[in-house]
Amino acid sequence: MVTLIVAMLVAVVVPRVARTPRRMTVEQTLTTLRQALVNAASRARAGGQVQFVLLHPGPDRGGKLEITLGTAENMTHEWRPSRPSAAARPNAVLDSLSEYDLPAAVAWQDIDDKLDEDGVCRFVFYPDGQAAGPVLSFTVGGESFTLSVDPVTGRPLIENAQ
Repeated sequence: MVTLIVAMLVAVVVPRVARTPRRMTVEQTLTTLRQALVNAASRARAGGQVQFVLLHPGPDRGGKLEITLGTAENMTHEWRPSRPSAAARPNAVLDSLSEYDLPAAVAWQDIDDKLDEDGVCRFVFYPDGQAAGPVLSFTVGGESFTLSVDPVTGRPLIENAQ
């Protein structure tokens, strides 16, 4: 009787415990992606200046996200603000994290088609809330996702592709 109870407990608990680290990696990755994109959008609105999120994919997997200030040299087209540009002022949003590391568990799909001449994928966030960027496909923890930004609101869109 005791053996039967132990066997039932093992059959129920072991598969759930084995899935926990994989699920944590997936959630951590999705949170990091959302955090970087939301941070850049907030910086653009708060500072009144265009912000880029540059995805530097790793050689095989993972990579790094970097938030940089947009300049005339790296803009693909001229952007004219609809309101006077806010002077750079001290702000907690503007001073937040600028680099985010992605776990090696992230595998980018067909990313070579989306890279620019510098070997990065570029998302752009404008002070009026608009955004632009590619639609990227990736897998993490055996699950497939797509990453993009809403062009009107700048909100990150991460959808399960399965």
